[in-house]
Amino acid sequence: MSNSPELVCVKQGMNYDTYTGVVHENHHQARVVMKRPHDIVDNHGLLVAPGFTDGTAGPDYLTNYFAEQGRIAFTLDHPRTDDHRFQNDPEGQKARTLYLVSERVIEQFGLDPKLDITAHSEGGANSTRFALEHSEAVRSVTVMASGGLIDGDTEKRILVRSLSKVGRLHREKIMERLRNPLRELHIVGRSIGYVASNPPKAVKEALAISSHDIRYRFPLLGDAGIYHAALQFGGDELFWLSLVNESTGNGSIFDHYTVYPHDPNAGHLTPQYHPRKVGKLVLAGINIMLDSNRHAQHTATNTRYNAYPDTLSQAS
Repeated sequence: MSNSPELVCVKQGMNYDTYTGVVHENHHQARVVMKRPHDIVDNHGLLVAPGFTDGTAGPDYLTNYFAEQGRIAFTLDHPRTDDHRFQNDPEGQKARTLYLVSERVIEQFGLDPKLDITAHSEGGANSTRFALEHSEAVRSVTVMASGGLIDGDTEKRILVRSLSKVGRLHREKIMERLRNPLRELHIVGRSIGYVASNPPKAVKEALAISSHDIRYRFPLLGDAGIYHAALQFGGDELFWLSLVNESTGNGSIFDHYTVYPHDPNAGHLTPQYHPRKVGKLVLAGINIMLDSNRHAQHTATNTRYNAYPDTLSQAS
């Protein structure tokens, strides 16, 4: 971490201050944005792991909400350049970046060494990989609208499903633009720029990550003493709720499972468009797991795993 400068406060707000900076790794760098509340209620950092097109723009409003609730929240832009060590493993590169960014934030601000993570879409795969490889650094993982939960899923099937609902998705986006055009421009503009900076890498990441089955990871998280939850959406255009329910035993593989209750047709981008409602559900889920007796049945061994593109094997 010696070659990564400290995050710098760029804005002092009424309820929280905003810090930004970069974390360097092997000639690459990840941009970090952190919100530090004035009145901290929990010294465990809350990492918001972005989805495929999110960058820091997608989770920005979520981190604002978490900071307003007294949580130290941060997110990042993943490096858009290839690392030769992860040539065929983009998930591995992103999982490592999540770890390095978290290490930087914990070290600089003296946070509890265990994080809570909430992850959107592709971030579900990246964050569960990070948590299993560095279980000593993670207290809980909450995946939202996550891929990797549908039996036998492939990139082609995801594409076919999304195209079948493109009309409804288009109408939903038009309504969101009308309701809050400045926020829409912020999210869409940053997201397009995030992908356009390296389209081949973006395509490769989508193929490798979104079709990868991660269901087997949640029992492993439990074995490592890590709470795990999922929040899914009834109108998700990419990962249909009916298929997720069928493939996960109606969420029985998770410590805590929630279907977004405010709108049965809420889509894949709901965490961006309704961050306060989504953030409230995420924090409630974390608190329920912390207060539950179920976790007492887990063996908190802080088991470390070596992760590979197609499987996870326990380290010897």
